[in-house]
Amino acid sequence: MINENTRWRERSRKSLFQAVAACFGLLAGMTDLSAGEIVEAKKALSREMSLEECLVVALNTNASRGVARARVALAEAQHRQSLAAYWPQLNFTGFSQLRSNEPNFMFPGLSVATPAMAFTTPEMNFQTPAMQFAAPGGTIATPATTINVPASALFPNSPPMAIPVESQQITVPGQSVAIPSQKISVPRQTLAVPSQVLEVGQQEFDLLDRWTSGVEVDAKWLLFDGGERSARKQRAKAGIAAAKQEMRRSDIAVVADVKRYYEAAVLSRALVTIGEDVLVRMESTLELTRTFYEGGSMQVTKMDYLRNKIVVDAMRSFLETLRTNYELACSALTFNMGLEWSEKVEPNRQTLTVLADLPALPALVHDAYQFNPDWNQLQAGLEAAEYEVKQARAAYLPKVALTGSIHAIDNGLEGGLATDSNMQAWSVGVGVEVPLFNGFLTKNRIAEAKAKLEEMKSNQILLREGLGTKVKKAFLQLSAAQRRLKLVATAAESATENRSLTERAYRAGMAEADKVFESLLMDAMARASEKRVQFEAIEAKLEIDITVGSQVSAQFPKFEGGGKS
Repeated sequence: MINENTRWRERSRKSLFQAVAACFGLLAGMTDLSAGEIVEAKKALSREMSLEECLVVALNTNASRGVARARVALAEAQHRQSLAAYWPQLNFTGFSQLRSNEPNFMFPGLSVATPAMAFTTPEMNFQTPAMQFAAPGGTIATPATTINVPASALFPNSPPMAIPVESQQITVPGQSVAIPSQKISVPRQTLAVPSQVLEVGQQEFDLLDRWTSGVEVDAKWLLFDGGERSARKQRAKAGIAAAKQEMRRSDIAVVADVKRYYEAAVLSRALVTIGEDVLVRMESTLELTRTFYEGGSMQVTKMDYLRNKIVVDAMRSFLETLRTNYELACSALTFNMGLEWSEKVEPNRQTLTVLADLPALPALVHDAYQFNPDWNQLQAGLEAAEYEVKQARAAYLPKVALTGSIHAIDNGLEGGLATDSNMQAWSVGVGVEVPLFNGFLTKNRIAEAKAKLEEMKSNQILLREGLGTKVKKAFLQLSAAQRRLKLVATAAESATENRSLTERAYRAGMAEADKVFESLLMDAMARASEKRVQFEAIEAKLEIDITVGSQVSAQFPKFEGGGKS
C-alpha cells in the first residue's frame, strides 16, 4: 500500500511539473517581447483608449504616413513638371562686356586696272516748248571811267590817249522776249575711255566699341514632338497613382499594427488576470496545505508543502513576467501610434475582439485584385511602362517649334555694326528638327522599355498567383483557428469545472494538494489556450485585411491615400 501511494505521488508530482512547464511554455509564446526591454511605463502618462481612438491617432501622427505623403507630393510635383513642356519657354538674358580691344575690319590695298572702253550714245531729238519772258523796265547807272587807247591803235606812230567817260543814267524800257518752240537734234557719237590703273590704299574700320551691354528675351514654343510630352505626362500621372497606392499600403500597415498591438495588450492583460487568479488560488491552497501538515494530517506532509510552495513561488515570478509583457505591449502600441515614449496608452477593452463571419474565399480573392495596394501599384507601373515605350518611340518623329527673340544692345561707337538695325531687333521663326541617325540609340531605348514592360507583366502574373495563395493561406488559418476555438472553449469549461471539484474535494480531505495544483494549472492552461487561439484568429484576420486592402477605405475613408488605380 505504501509503495502504491509512493508511485501515485510520483506520478502526480511528474504530471504537476509537466503541467507547469507546459503552462509556462504556452504563456511565454503569447508574445515576442523580451523582459529585458522594459521601459519606464510606470512614470509615463497613462490613459485608456478605444481601438477606434487609437487608429485615428495613429493615422494622424505615425511618421511612416508622413513619408508616404511626401512621396505623393513628390509624384505630383513631377507631374506638374511634365505639364511645363506644354507652355512657351521664355528666357531673359542681360549682359555687359568689356573687350581688350575694339573689333575692326581691315580693307587691304588694291590696284585695279580698267581696260579701254568705248561708249556709243544713240541719236536723240529734244523738242523745247515755246516760252515768253517779260523783262521789267529800269534805270542802269554807269560810273565815271576813263578809256585808255593804246598807241598806234588808231593811227601809226600816234601817242597813247586817255578818253574820259562821265557817269550817266541809262533808262531801259520794259519789254517782252518770246522764245519760239524749237527742235534740238543730238547726233549719235562714240566716247572712248582709255585703259587706266586705279590705286586703292589699305584702310581699317572699327566695328564696335570695347564696352557692349544689352538685354535679350528668347521664346520657344514646342508645337509638335511626336507624342513625347503626352507620354511623359501620362507616366507622371501613373507615378501619382503608384505613390497613392504606397500611401494606402502605409495606412493599411499602420492600421494592422495598431490593431495587432491593441489586441496583444488586451491578451497580455487577460493573461495577467488569469495568472493573478491562479496565484490567489494557489496561495489559498498552499495556506490550507500548511494548515493540514501542521495539524498533524497523515495525508499531507511538509514535503508536499515545500514542493507546492516552489510552484507558487515560480508562479509569482512568472506573473511578474506577464505584467512586464503587458507593459511592453502597451509601449509597442504607443510607439506604433506615433506618440512620445513618455506616454502610455492602455486598451479600455477587457476582452479580445469577437470576429464576424467572413465572405467566401473567392470573394476575398476577388477583392484582393481590386483593393490590394501592391496589385494596384503594379497596375500603375504597367501603365507607366507602356507610356515609356511611347515616349521612346517619339524620338523617331520630327520636332516642330515656334521660336522668337528680341534684343536691345548699347555700344558707344556710332557706325560700324553699332547701327539701329543691329542694336535693336526682333525675330520670329519656325524650327524643325528631324532625327536622321543616332547610332541605333532610339531603337535600343525602345527595346529597353519593352523589356521592362514584359518584366512587369511577368511580375503581374506572379503577384496574381501570390495574392490568391496568400489570401487562401490566411483564410485557412482563420478557419482552423475558429474551429480550434470551439474545442478549447469546451476544454476550458471542463478544466474550470475540474478545478472547482478538486478544490472542494481537497478541502474535504478527499484529494491531495498535488491534484489541486495540477487542476489549477490545467485550468489556467486551458483558459490561456482559449485566449491564444482567439488571438491567432485575430492575427489571421489581420493578415487577410492587409492582403485584401479594403479595410482602411471602409473604416476610415478620410485617411485613404488613394483608391483603385
